[in-house]
Amino acid sequence: KKSAALYITMLIIWTVLTIFLWTNFIPKISKTPFTGRPPVSLWARVGARVLLVFNGIFISYFWLNGVKDFLYVIWYYAFRKKLYTRYYEVIDTDVSSAEDKILLAYCTCNDFDGESLAKSMKQTYPHFDVVILDDSTEEAYKEKISAFALHHGIKVVRRKDRQGFKAGNINHYFQSEECRGKGYDYYVILDSDEILPENYLYESLKYFYAYDNVGVVQANHVSDRNRNFFMKLFHVGVNAHWPTYQTKKHFYGFSTMLGHGAMIKRNDNEKAGGFPPLVAEDLCLSIEARNAGYYVAFAPNIVC
Repeated sequence: KKSAALYITMLIIWTVLTIFLWTNFIPKISKTPFTGRPPVSLWARVGARVLLVFNGIFISYFWLNGVKDFLYVIWYYAFRKKLYTRYYEVIDTDVSSAEDKILLAYCTCNDFDGESLAKSMKQTYPHFDVVILDDSTEEAYKEKISAFALHHGIKVVRRKDRQGFKAGNINHYFQSEECRGKGYDYYVILDSDEILPENYLYESLKYFYAYDNVGVVQANHVSDRNRNFFMKLFHVGVNAHWPTYQTKKHFYGFSTMLGHGAMIKRNDNEKAGGFPPLVAEDLCLSIEARNAGYYVAFAPNIVC
């Protein structure tokens, strides 16, 4: 169950700041001095004041974003112990006897990383299959993928075009008769460099068993393979964003799938009509899932 407390507090603070801004801004706009020769025309004065009003609107919007970012951080550190306590009932859920069929769908396009996939396949949960959804155009990658698949005994799916890009790649197989005929209960989306922890499937299932209205479980992520100065400099922000922002959205706002490291309930995917073939297909799927009556749950204890 979601709470609106965070956003009500946010809007109250922003409203107070905005009232302060406009009570000081409007008199200055109305009394804006216009100097120079020849005298400034009426239309120029009106246009200048209109631009100043738009400037105030933009400032108000940026203040809303600033209040949001500031309050997210303050709220997280003030209430994180209480919030994480609410995860205990999920973490304690017993799924030891689960026999749900799960498909790990590894999406790649000229960026295959066999080492990452091999590590992700080492799951303690036994009832899963792996498929490589290959949109690669370079023969070198195709050969590597085929060799890896042959060695590990897993399926590779390729298509004639790249219509819909990643969303189209996923839908092409998930909506096929072959995939539907295998009766999978859940799908897991992996990007090329994704590494799932060995307990990923068991821990993700706990959220579906604990919450009937959860259609997607989004795992936590850390950036730990920083290969250059840029990555080393900014990975701290990435690592801080996931628990701070996504935990807030789990309890207070609209939580979304973030592209990878996510398990999707088959019924949710079908009711949503699959991945929308749009930019940010993960966010679009989250919206369609919510329209279908499902939520996205964020799992801070599952770290990829």
